[in-house]
Amino acid sequence: MRGQSVSEFLFSALKKHINDEPFLSDYERCVKHAYKSETDALLKGPLYLLANDEKEMKRRITELMMLDYEKTDPYVEKILAYAAINAPVFLVVDNVDQIEDDIQQAAIFSDAMALASKLSLNLVCSLREATYARHRNSPAFDAFDFDPIQIDAPRVDAVLSKRFFLARQLLEGQAGEFTAENGAEFRIGNLATLIDLIQSSVLGTEVGNLIDVMATSDIRLALRMTRGFLQSGYTASGRALQIFHSTGKYLMPRHEAMRAVMGNCSPWGNDATLGTGSSGGQVILKQP
Repeated sequence: MRGQSVSEFLFSALKKHINDEPFLSDYERCVKHAYKSETDALLKGPLYLLANDEKEMKRRITELMMLDYEKTDPYVEKILAYAAINAPVFLVVDNVDQIEDDIQQAAIFSDAMALASKLSLNLVCSLREATYARHRNSPAFDAFDFDPIQIDAPRVDAVLSKRFFLARQLLEGQAGEFTAENGAEFRIGNLATLIDLIQSSVLGTEVGNLIDVMATSDIRLALRMTRGFLQSGYTASGRALQIFHSTGKYLMPRHEAMRAVMGNCSPWGNDATLGTGSSGGQVILKQP
């Protein structure tokens, strides 16, 4: 979207989708019918004298379509308007609040809603609860009717459990080694053991509860804090692994866990933690 207006980005994305979609890009099934009213008007008016010259008539109509196609906006509008007559068409604008600028967010809302209203599309905007609360009384929202639908965020411990399960499956049977804090070399016959250690240190412990509370239902933030915990929480990795091998469990010292989690509880930063993750609580704005 960089270097483009919101409207340009929307139409560019829709044009790409039209080109990739078998029905919308098919001349006989869609494009011809989308332009029928306009071509009929031309044949009754400016192109009337070419009615008996089929070759020239087709050339002129092709020129008209190509001109719209190169401009993008009129081509997209005609194709989607025709499609919306025959079947429900949904325009989904996801992750609106990934853009921090409130002015740009408002432009996305207003441009998407205006486009959906003009072409009789069903608009669905996905955004976080806090973003909705901030904008719900703004002119961009007041100008249109919509139904808010609340989707609760998944439980933090459930998301982390699935990530750990996937990591364990990927590491099962693989060997590895690392240098402990005292310089000793550790060889691990099965790296999945490390995931067992990490999981026992997070799920159902004070560490997991702390991450859950500090994340305030923001799953991306919870994953980021978990990554920070894994990167800096284990100051005695060799000792932790030895204890886990001997007893089957290891509880990290509370102060180390607190330091590791609190150091990564900022709501900003890289979201690529243990996978892409899910967003927190969301409000879906659906145009009635």
